[in-house]
Amino acid sequence: MADERRSLWITYAWVDDASGDFSYVVQRLEQTGVHAKYDRRMLVAGQRLWEQIAAQISSPSTDGWAMLLTQDSICNQRCLEEHAYALDRALHTRGADFPLIGLLHSVRPEELPDLLMPLRVRLCISLSDPQWPQQVAAGLRGEPLGHEPRPQSAFVWAVHRRPQEGPTAIAVEVRPRFGEVLYWRFAVPIDSTIVSFGRGPVGAVSWGGSARDVVEGTLDLSSEAAKFVGQGDALSPSASAYVCLLKPPKFVAFGAADAPFGVPVSWEVLSPSAPQV
Repeated sequence: MADERRSLWITYAWVDDASGDFSYVVQRLEQTGVHAKYDRRMLVAGQRLWEQIAAQISSPSTDGWAMLLTQDSICNQRCLEEHAYALDRALHTRGADFPLIGLLHSVRPEELPDLLMPLRVRLCISLSDPQWPQQVAAGLRGEPLGHEPRPQSAFVWAVHRRPQEGPTAIAVEVRPRFGEVLYWRFAVPIDSTIVSFGRGPVGAVSWGGSARDVVEGTLDLSSEAAKFVGQGDALSPSASAYVCLLKPPKFVAFGAADAPFGVPVSWEVLSPSAPQV
């Protein structure tokens, strides 16, 4: 039975396999059903290099061409020339519809040099995406991956360390993705110590100054005794709410009320164990 796997020729810099990175890329592709073809697997020692590469890329048995793009490979002139040769051969012998894939490792598409310009107008694949092998396989088949976005909150939040307040102190930051939020509230377990709270610039982890409609109180939140604090100063994609706590609590909840001194009808419970910055 003929091998039904799609095959992919990969151009790379040998330095990018010094720690096994390229070998890991090959391993993941093989696990996804893609036959990886590259110099040390396909080329014959002692014969002219460029003719062999050209023959591999031009062969009907090769379904696509990819380039492992790293800071080492895009800054090395010799690597760039090899990449550019392979790219030119792929475009001229296989046509514009031949799959050309940039595999990005700590490189952004806009960083690609002019020699690799054709890759800038194609959908490059970041190796930081957990589904990158599936994206490569789908590209070789000429199909979209069918990506389904993960459910997202209406708010963006982050947890910051606050060593100036204590060795375990944190600040929780929350802002809306779009629009404005008035009468915002934080709620934490009743035994949590709130050092301060307020509104400030996104990512600045600073707040203070005058505040309007400041409110504090207690409530039962999902059968848990809690206390809440908040203000009436508008939040936006450029203005965050902050609450500083002496140590990470069991939970932090966030919501918005309908009136200056009201309590939110619904809360979003956030985990303070998120990565701290």
